[in-house]
Amino acid sequence: MTTKTRLLIVFVCIFILLQMNAYALQEHGATEGLLVHQGAHILFFLAMCDFSYRILRTQLFAPLSRKYLFGGSVLLALWNLWAFTGHILASRFTNSPLSHQVGDIFGGRWHITSITDLAYYILKMDDLLLAPAILFFFLASRQIIKEMGKK
Repeated sequence: MTTKTRLLIVFVCIFILLQMNAYALQEHGATEGLLVHQGAHILFFLAMCDFSYRILRTQLFAPLSRKYLFGGSVLLALWNLWAFTGHILASRFTNSPLSHQVGDIFGGRWHITSITDLAYYILKMDDLLLAPAILFFFLASRQIIKEMGKK
């Protein structure tokens, strides 16, 4: 067994023994945390726009790989706009319009009283853009590996 393998096993055991809670929702605490996070969304959006433009201009990959890469980068750019807007709407609520009551099996009840509430719920489902973007990048990677095998 190599040293790298032993280190990997040690780290995995440490992480298994020192379990901590993992939360899907990113809480930012003070305003500064939200501003930094929003700034990161802006920079990531600009990076994906630049990447999309460069993918269109390059001849480095076969057309199918470029289509997948372009699709993934455009979806990630849209996801950043989606998440940016969702964070702005989320900051407007002191209490979420989604209420959880004892006995609710599927998560909670919706109290949609305005178009803002509806937009909040729609923007909370940012995985609708993120998951297909990751799928496109996976398909692009698989296609590039196939092309490399042919050469």
